[in-house]
Amino acid sequence: MMDGIVRGMLQPGVQVTKGLKIGDIDARAKQEHCRTISDKARAIGGGVLDAVCSYEKSRGKYALILLAAGQSVRFGSDKLKAVVEGEAMYESAISRFEAFQGFKSYVVTGKEEITLSAESAGCTVVCNKEPEKGISLSVKLGLTKAIEDADENGTPLQGVLFSVCDQPRLKKSTIQRIINTAFHNPGKIVCAGEGTRNGNPVLWDKRFFDKLLELDGDIGGKKILKENFRVENHCLYS
Repeated sequence: MMDGIVRGMLQPGVQVTKGLKIGDIDARAKQEHCRTISDKARAIGGGVLDAVCSYEKSRGKYALILLAAGQSVRFGSDKLKAVVEGEAMYESAISRFEAFQGFKSYVVTGKEEITLSAESAGCTVVCNKEPEKGISLSVKLGLTKAIEDADENGTPLQGVLFSVCDQPRLKKSTIQRIINTAFHNPGKIVCAGEGTRNGNPVLWDKRFFDKLLELDGDIGGKKILKENFRVENHCLYS
């Protein structure tokens, strides 16, 4: 048994299921609390307000780029088309981008099937006809197109998030939190990771664009990330 005042009861007529919580017991037992907003509700409301405001301020200032031109040499077959939980990996990657309508999305590929899927999802396709030149070419092609589009629209980019296809269990919420972290930490590199291990997706601040455009061969941004890990003290989100 627990003493207190019942608060937050559902209104009469609301359909419920077995085991559903329909109210709270406030152990402070102060009747005036029944007529005020709870601390929990204020915290939740404040969090939602912060998220909405951050989204409005950041929309259009970041671009999302999916790298989908790899040859999958080590995999032995086309890894991008490998099916995980009933969906090809490139399809799940593209569908994640659909959730971010406030940001311009790009898919760098040279494959017709992926091109059609990306276009149907509203992404801008950047063609890479020379995937054998390595991932650096895809990075440069995608970044160059994103910068050109942003400048043409009069909204210079604050940063660009690069993602890859072979992360079928990557959550949309992880991408959103990376964007939010970058927005509140301008000038930093923000990436997913665990402990001191960093990985994809990676969001690069605009001041690293020149370095990314200088990449060559089958070397992505890991080199730059490693060089700036301690110097830039970039945010590592896990």
